[in-house]
Amino acid sequence: KLIEDALSYTGTRVMVLTHVAELLTQTAEELVNLLPGVYLGFYSASIGQKRLDRQVTFAGIQSIYEKAPEIVPPPDLVLVDEAHLVPKNTTTRYGRFLDELKQCNPMVKVVGLTATPYRLDSGHLHKGKGALFDGIAYDIPIGMLMDQGYLSPVVSVGAKAKIDLSEVGMRGGERVL
Repeated sequence: KLIEDALSYTGTRVMVLTHVAELLTQTAEELVNLLPGVYLGFYSASIGQKRLDRQVTFAGIQSIYEKAPEIVPPPDLVLVDEAHLVPKNTTTRYGRFLDELKQCNPMVKVVGLTATPYRLDSGHLHKGKGALFDGIAYDIPIGMLMDQGYLSPVVSVGAKAKIDLSEVGMRGGERVL
C-alpha cells in the first residue's frame, strides 16, 4: 500500500532495501500481484541484476551500499525490510548508504518495516541518539495477529529428556549452581 500510494505521484521512485535476496524476490512477486504492470527491477548481485532505471528498485544492501550517488534520480521513498537488523552505528552499510542517499535527495523518506521495532543491542529503533526512525506509524499486538489467523499460536513443547536437578540449590525460588 505504501508503494501504491507513493507511485500515485508522477515521477516518484521507490527503493525496497533488505539483506536477503529471497526477501527481495518474494516482495517483488507480491507487488506484481497487487500492482500488475508496475515497472520494477533489482539491484542485487545474488539475483544477477543491477538496474537503477526502474520506478521501483528492490536492492540488496550488500550490492548497493556504495552506489547512492549513482542512483539518478535518487529514490523518494526507501522501505527497509527487517529494519530491526539495521545497526544504530552510522558507519555500517545501511548507515552510510542512507546518509549518502539523504545527501543526494534531502527529501527522501525512509520507512522501516519490522515485526520487532527493538534492537537487542540498543533498544527501540525510533528512540535515542542516532535513531534512524522518528516514530512508529503502525503497531499491532502479536496476540491480535494470532487471533486473526495471520500468525500461528505459540505452542510450548516440553523436552523429552528429564534433567535431575536434585543437587542444584535454590535461592529466591530460582535454581542456582
